Amino acid sequence: MTGYQQKLEHMVEERTEKLCKSEEKFRVIFDQSPVGMSVINSASGQFTQINKKYCDLVGYTREEVLEGRFQNITHPDDLEADLDNMRKLISGEIHLYSMEKRYYHKNGSIIWVHLTVVPLWREGEKPQFHLAIVQDMTERREAVDKIRQQLDELQH
Repeated sequence: MTGYQQKLEHMVEERTEKLCKSEEKFRVIFDQSPVGMSVINSASGQFTQINKKYCDLVGYTREEVLEGRFQNITHPDDLEADLDNMRKLISGEIHLYSMEKRYYHKNGSIIWVHLTVVPLWREGEKPQFHLAIVQDMTERREAVDKIRQQLDELQH
């Protein structure tokens, strides 16, 4: 093996090691995040990766979630807006989106979340996957609704 080949092999090994460390760091951040995170197939809505916080939020096991699509747990009144935003994201019309929406928990209750969606593709690449970040807003939403109800009662 020539000196050039040895140098090239060493460079490949270094890059591979850096890539592995970077991937490991992402995995730790993803898995230990204090908010729900999932990687979703942008065309089908199929979950491909999900963290524990997301599973805890919707009440399903990791395996159960990975068998489904986000459309299956999204409240029907919020689905069209979510899908419309996804179409805009895929077309490049928008670069990310956030919205409040409802999920169905496995026990049948409704969970309010703040959803932020970002693409996992670069400009010019075919849109394949996106990252969905969800934060539980149920308690906040219920408190706001209770205050509104009390204000309505006071006004009448």
